[in-house]
Amino acid sequence: MTIEELAGAVNLNKSSVSRILNGKGQGHSSQTQKRVLDAAAALRYRPNPTARALATGATQIIELWMMTHEDYSPYFGTLHHCLHRIGVAHGYRLIEEDVSRTISADTPVAPPSQWPVDGILNCDFDPRSALYRHLTADRQIPIVHIGQEVDPDRDYVQLDVHTGAQEAVTHLLAAGCRRVGMVRSQADTRDTAYTEIMEDAGKGTEFVAASNHSRSAGRQALLDYVRTFGCPDGLFCANDELAIGCYLALMELGLRVPVDVLLVGFDGLENARLFPCPISSVIVPLEEMGRIGWELLVRRLSHPEAPVEQRVLVPRLEIRNSSRR
Repeated sequence: MTIEELAGAVNLNKSSVSRILNGKGQGHSSQTQKRVLDAAAALRYRPNPTARALATGATQIIELWMMTHEDYSPYFGTLHHCLHRIGVAHGYRLIEEDVSRTISADTPVAPPSQWPVDGILNCDFDPRSALYRHLTADRQIPIVHIGQEVDPDRDYVQLDVHTGAQEAVTHLLAAGCRRVGMVRSQADTRDTAYTEIMEDAGKGTEFVAASNHSRSAGRQALLDYVRTFGCPDGLFCANDELAIGCYLALMELGLRVPVDVLLVGFDGLENARLFPCPISSVIVPLEEMGRIGWELLVRRLSHPEAPVEQRVLVPRLEIRNSSRR
């Protein structure tokens, strides 16, 4: 069923039927509009998205850039689900591009996708990198940044992980921890916040290096560290998966949370809350971050010349039993 055939079935021209189907048939009576919509339903008419894109120049598709590093991440999985759901409500669909697959010693590569899209949601792909500049050089479409890494010249909703990390480390010290270690797989702003708070308190830093951000890597990293250096009585983990891994390692070592070791994660995902001893976490407002990101992108698509809009969200520490004494 084509729109021409539908127009013939209701004895109207194609442009009139198109306007009615797109909710712009105010020039036609309510009876005519109902007749077209009823006929479309009865005849199972479905718009051709390719034809619509050619006619309007808009695909209603948004490209989502994520740095997954080929490992499943509950954080990015939850964020992806949130962005997809909100996008559908705005009338858009997402195609995901794992931009970490294109990284090869900063060697310029082809853009991750050649599919025509209306805009890009960029989740923590560093805009300062040569690869980012290469991938965006010839794509004159709106880009909105979501997360920690943002472009100061574009629309963004930024997550202030520095403040969240400071709150977590301060909490562990205030709870009486003498040694606070940080478990992480790669350096970022959370490291800086941890180092600042520890130095201000006159204490040394202890970095527990995990091979990646998974719970199995967190478990192994803490086991290896404790065998060499002993166990800190406070642990701040860069994400909740690492915190869960540390929780399991402490059980293997015969150490109790929170009696022997206080534990705090980062992200606020449900998995950490459901442990027998719920794990404290810095809560990232994923729903709000996704909603604002979409609002900024839809605004930019509707008003390309509008001033740049930038928002900052501060995560909050939720203290649970794992860091209470």
